[in-house]
Amino acid sequence: MDRVLLENETLKQRVDELHGNAVELEALKKQLRLVQISRESAQESLFKVEAERDHLKESLERLTEENLAFKTTNKVEFEEFVLLDW
Repeated sequence: MDRVLLENETLKQRVDELHGNAVELEALKKQLRLVQISRESAQESLFKVEAERDHLKESLERLTEENLAFKTTNKVEFEEFVLLDW
């Protein structure tokens, strides 16, 4: 009889451990989902920033080319301007 009680107590402890493990597993799953959402959000932000960077780079290149064409076509000479003291 003592042996059955001991086995019963051991099984109860094991069930409690498994329940604790299941709770911990669920908490870890929630954390993983949050990390995945954060990662996706960061990736999306990175794509947007890269697209904006590329757009600005293209705009700079286009404006630089237009500026050079304007200088060449109109033969603009740059002069030094003297700032007046106010």
